[in-house]
This record gives sequence, C-alpha cells and structure tokens, in this order.
Amino acid sequence: MPRVTVDTTIARPADEVWAAIGEFGNLNWQEAVESCEVTGDLRIAKMAGIDLVVDEHLVHHDDAQRTYTYAVVAMRGATDFELGDGNVLDLTTMIDHHRATITVVPLDDATCRIDYELEIDAADDPNFESTAGQYQSVIDDLKTQLER
Repeated sequence: MPRVTVDTTIARPADEVWAAIGEFGNLNWQEAVESCEVTGDLRIAKMAGIDLVVDEHLVHHDDAQRTYTYAVVAMRGATDFELGDGNVLDLTTMIDHHRATITVVPLDDATCRIDYELEIDAADDPNFESTAGQYQSVIDDLKTQLER
C-alpha cells in the first residue's frame, strides 16, 4: 500500500504534545470530531456537523516511543462526499484499506515534530493525495492549538 507522511514542528516539549494526543480514546484535539468512545481496542468517533461515525481499531500503542497505529474498520452514515469536481468520494472504500500512525518525535527540550503516516490502498482510494492533505490540516490545527 502507498504511504505518505505529513508532519509539522511544534514549539512545545514532546511529552506535553504526547499528553495532548497520546491517549487513543481522546480526540478532543481534533476539531472535526464531535464525540469519541472506546470499547477495548475499538474507537468510535462521531464526526462534527455531519452524520458520519468512524470505527477505528487500535493496532499498536507505545507510550515510551510516543506512537500509536490504528486502522479504519467501519463507517456509518453519510459516507459519500461531493468533491466539487463532479466526482463523489465513497469513504467506505477505506474500510480495511486505511491505516494511520501518529508519532511525536522530540527535537530538543522545547520542540518536537509530529509525524502522521497514512497508508491507504490506492486502488481503494483514488483521492489519496486529498486524504493526505486532510491529515496535514489536522496536525496544522493541533500546532495552532498548542502554540497559543
């Protein structure tokens, strides 16, 4: 599967950033998420402003390395999105073909980098580049939140 890593540098210590994002069941840092609940290794995220629920399975979590990986395993609700160019993206194509890893990398005592690696079977997501751009927006928003 193709992979792309988006990243951003944050002027905050790695431990502080990991405290904000490292808990799999806490998505308060993602503005697009209205609510989140966790049952075992399953995270159920209700998206804000739209009728969409995404189920994500925790694949790996390592607090010492400040990283976790999850996979999209189900979606319910409004899964079709108009792309503005006459095409429609069906998000259900990501089910079982979408994996993401988020890692906080210390650069020095006061600065860190967030790497958000996205792995999607391109045959199942013709909008891979657009999806990667959405992940970049998520961590850019986090940078803005934490650097206030």
